[in-house]
Formats: sequence, structure tokens, C-alpha cells
Amino acid sequence: DFISGYEGIVLYISHDETLIENTATMVLHIEHPREGKPPRCTAHRLDYGAYAARREAEAAMQAQVDEAKSAAEQARAELMEANSAVQRARLEQEQARQELERAKAEAAALREGAEGKRAALAADGELALFRALFEQTQGLAKKLGGMLTEFRARDPEKAPGLSKALLALADKIREAAQ
Repeated sequence: DFISGYEGIVLYISHDETLIENTATMVLHIEHPREGKPPRCTAHRLDYGAYAARREAEAAMQAQVDEAKSAAEQARAELMEANSAVQRARLEQEQARQELERAKAEAAALREGAEGKRAALAADGELALFRALFEQTQGLAKKLGGMLTEFRARDPEKAPGLSKALLALADKIREAAQ
């Protein structure tokens, strides 16, 4: 009652909310230092009830701001993780593409090598066939020459016709060789 009836200024410190609510017309709030910040002193020209309601509203708003900041940080972290996953996927895709290109190049080289070997084998086979036919032809030419010599001795009239046929065969072989 004394404080309420006093006409001057009374400065008091109290944790008694009922006393403060019934007598205070202005609140001087001294905050403890937090997170490395210095103490803060603020004056409010409100009765204690209005001050307490304002402080609760500010605390609720600060909690919402802190929650939003936390959600934003978490979203940033998730975005960074997603970007990192995308980068890893791109890197893996590029590595797979390069591996596929190497495999294609190796397959093409193997195909070329196989075709070259096939061509070489075919050429070797054709060469072997050519040699065999050449040897047979040489053997036949010797036989035909021997037969022509015998025909000249036995039937000189037919020998020129056979000689002509043998020369025509020789011409055909000469044409093929050119």
C-alpha cells in the first residue's frame, strides 16, 4: 500500500510478480549476458501485465524465428546433400560413359584385329590354293608337252592341231597372269 500511495519515484527490485503487477508503472528489465553478448538493459513504460504479455509475444515470435532459421538451415543442409548426390550421380554417369566408350573402342579394335586375321587367313588360304593349282598346272603342262612330243612321233599330221590348242591354253594363262 505504501508504494501505491507514494507520490514520488520508487525504484525497487523484486521477483514478486503480484507486487510488481499491482505497483509498477514502468519496468526496467536487465537481461543476463548470453552467447558472448554483454548484458542488456531496456526500459518499458507499461504496467507489468502489459510488459509480461509483450515479452511473451516477443518470446513466441523469437521462437518462431529461431524455428524458421533452424528449418532453413536444415533445408540448406538437405539441398547441399541433394546437390552432392546429384554431383556424385553425374560423376558416376560420366565414368560409366567413359567406360562404355573404352569398351566400344576395345571391341572395335578386337573386330579390326579379327577381320585382319580373317583376311590374312583367307589370303593365306587363297595363296595356298593358288600354289597347289600352279603346281598341278605345271605338272599338266609337262604331261601335255610329253604327249605332244609322242603325237608328233606317231601322227605328225594331228600334232599341229594339238600344238595350237596347247599354245591357246598358254595364252589364256598369260592373260590371267597380267
